[in-house]
Amino acid sequence: MRNMTRKQKNLMRYGYMVLAVLKDYFDYFGKNSAFPSQKTIIKELAKRFGYIIKIRQLNYILAYLESQGIIKRYKRHKKCPDRGFIFRSTRYFIAIAGWRLAAIFKIIPWHEARKMINSIKAGAQSKINRVKEYVTPDWMKEFDPFLSKDIAVPDG
Repeated sequence: MRNMTRKQKNLMRYGYMVLAVLKDYFDYFGKNSAFPSQKTIIKELAKRFGYIIKIRQLNYILAYLESQGIIKRYKRHKKCPDRGFIFRSTRYFIAIAGWRLAAIFKIIPWHEARKMINSIKAGAQSKINRVKEYVTPDWMKEFDPFLSKDIAVPDG
């Protein structure tokens, strides 16, 4: 631990806490993804590890873990013009590096981590992670000249 930089120490600490909380959710719901709210994650971190933080700090931690390839987040937001955002949800996955860290931290046994890593490599999450193809309706194309196939869009 002495030769580690501050960022590496923080990654280990944050990674352990968030992976443990997410793994509990996965076990509880029996799936490989979870939809816990940020407030729920904060309550679990405080209850389990005594780590009391605010939502802003949690967002920094989750963004840092996502940039390091430990977790993956898929955000779903629906906007209402009158009330602003009326539905916000984020699906959390553990990436390949996250499963390795979970095995190193002894959150899960190595055979389970290998099974999850192999399933990710085989594309088990590809159906979930796939971007849906959005098709522009015909009635919308006639109102916007850039969506119409008949009109050439100028370059530049």
